[in-house]
Amino acid sequence: MPEDLHIAVSSDGGRQERVLPGQLRASEVQVGRHYPPQYTAVPEFMNRFQLSYLTSWRALKLPYQRLPIIACSHHRLLWIHPFLDGNGRAARLFAVLGMKAAGIDGIGLWSPSRGLAQRVDDYKALLQDADSLRRGDFDGRGNLSLAALKAFSAFYVDVCLDQVQFMSDMFEMGSLTRRVENFFSIMSSMMPIKKEGYRLVVEAIVRGEFLRGEASRITGLGERVARDVLGDLIKRGFLRSDSMKGPVRAAFPAMATGYYFPNLFPVGSIAELTS
Repeated sequence: MPEDLHIAVSSDGGRQERVLPGQLRASEVQVGRHYPPQYTAVPEFMNRFQLSYLTSWRALKLPYQRLPIIACSHHRLLWIHPFLDGNGRAARLFAVLGMKAAGIDGIGLWSPSRGLAQRVDDYKALLQDADSLRRGDFDGRGNLSLAALKAFSAFYVDVCLDQVQFMSDMFEMGSLTRRVENFFSIMSSMMPIKKEGYRLVVEAIVRGEFLRGEASRITGLGERVARDVLGDLIKRGFLRSDSMKGPVRAAFPAMATGYYFPNLFPVGSIAELTS
């Protein structure tokens, strides 16, 4: 990054400190009206953070059950403010990686960050409210308000659902198979490529990846022919893999994406693909 992005300036503008990647902060900070824990206590808070959420994570197995855990941990990580700068970006990345680990489908195709940016005033207000102290004997058992954390968590989950719906509308997943099949029908009339290959592309897009040995089952072709079709699609850039025997993922040549996802990309010229 540029040198100026390695420098953090205090909220009053009176102090500058160099940000060291991955290093916990070594000074006191103020974030708006919030005073995070003293820097000497950050390692202890982070250990408590890990143990507490790991226990909840292991107790709840289903992806949708783990989403509120991710929402709550998003706030608590920001409350600790472990780094001198970049905590917001780190917390948002942490949440996305948590969703991947939880097995939540499609994360990467959609992201909560877009929704949080659109509703940034609500996001900041609810984060700040969740910083508040416990409000009486019926507001949880910790120092901070459980009711406010629940409100933030509900907001976060709502943002996620909204983004899933938005991207579902954009991708039109219900008609994806038909669009990819039509594209491969056109392709197969112009170049030596089997139309059945579209099934491999759809499988990769929907599932994220599949094993090479599944090619015959997915296409309905014989083992040898399916293997050849798979290899040809990888060679032409419609699929990709990190190794000769590794799982296969979707790839998106520029001229194909407009046919796959017409709401997101302009339709390109197939002649450019066949040249």
